[in-house]
Amino acid sequence: MPGGDIDYRGFRTRTFNAGDIIIRRGDTPNCAYIVQDGEVIIACGQGPSRHHLSMVRPGGIFGEIAAIDGKPSVIEAIATIDTACLVVPLELLNEKIANADPFLRALLRILGRNLRTVIKDLDQRDGPQLADIPIDDALDSDDIGTTKQVDMHQQRIEGV
Repeated sequence: MPGGDIDYRGFRTRTFNAGDIIIRRGDTPNCAYIVQDGEVIIACGQGPSRHHLSMVRPGGIFGEIAAIDGKPSVIEAIATIDTACLVVPLELLNEKIANADPFLRALLRILGRNLRTVIKDLDQRDGPQLADIPIDDALDSDDIGTTKQVDMHQQRIEGV
């Protein structure tokens, strides 16, 4: 899958090659991404303090916290294999959040702040990689990696 851009149902789709860094720590947010095909590893920290936080597969979203709170990214997102992602523009996210219930807006801010705090704490520690902790058993495998999830995320964003 060559790097590039295509349109998908009104959303731009970006493609990344294996090893491409999609988001760098410190990047100013301008969008979030929904994985259509491929996979992306989310990591924080450097050197011995580097932690793999999660693997995002089709239907999963990443980059949303920085896009929501407007602060520089505290994670890196790296395509582990050739990957295609729907690009969710910052303007669309801001519009959806502005029209959301005030309680939900506050909840998003709190969740974002809490996640940033956890990542900051991880950055300062050495230790096991979070990705080494088996969590797949807790997930419903029927909901992982489906085109239905990508469409569901897009419909939620579009307000359908």
